[in-house]
Amino acid sequence: MEELSLHIIDLVENSLSAGSDFINVLIEEDTNKDFILIIVEDNGRGMGPEEIKNVDDPFYTTKKKKVGVGIPFLKELSQLCEGNFTIESKKGEGTKVSLHLKRSCIDAPPMGDIKNTIFTLIASTEYCDLRFFYKKDGNDFEIDTREIRKILGDIPLSNPEVLRFLKAYIEEKFKKIGGMT
Repeated sequence: MEELSLHIIDLVENSLSAGSDFINVLIEEDTNKDFILIIVEDNGRGMGPEEIKNVDDPFYTTKKKKVGVGIPFLKELSQLCEGNFTIESKKGEGTKVSLHLKRSCIDAPPMGDIKNTIFTLIASTEYCDLRFFYKKDGNDFEIDTREIRKILGDIPLSNPEVLRFLKAYIEEKFKKIGGMT
C-alpha cells in the first residue's frame, strides 16, 4: 500500500472482522520530533499466543482470503523506517496494533488522505463505534461516534444530512489543525 491511510483502513477492517464493536484509532505526526505513530486498538475476539506468533507470516490469516500481507508489510515498513511495530492481544479481550516510524525516512510512505479515511470509516461502519484522535505538531482533533450517537438519538449515522455535516465538520477541523487537505 502506498499510503499510511490505506493501512489504517486495513487495520480497522481487521478489527471489524474480529467482531469489534469499538475501535480506537490514534494518529500522531510530529515534524520536530520526526515521527509518525499509528495505534489501532479494538475490543474484538483478540488472539492467543499462537496466533500472535504467526501473524507476521503472509500466508497465515484468520480471514477467508488466503493471504494476509497487511501486518507483515507494516512490520517490515517499521524496520525500514527506523521505527517499531507491536501487536498486543488477549483472546476474548481485543487487540492493539502500534506502528512507529521515522517521518523523514526515505522509505516512509505519505500519510495519505486521513480526513477522508476518517469520514469513510465512520460512514461505512454503522454497527461499530469509532474514536479517532489525530494530532499533528501539537494540534489535535478528536471525533467519537459514541458522542455523536448520543446527540443524534434515533437518527442513524448513515442519514445523508448527518453524513454531509460530518464531512464538513471533519474538513473544517483539519483546516484548523493543519492536517492533510
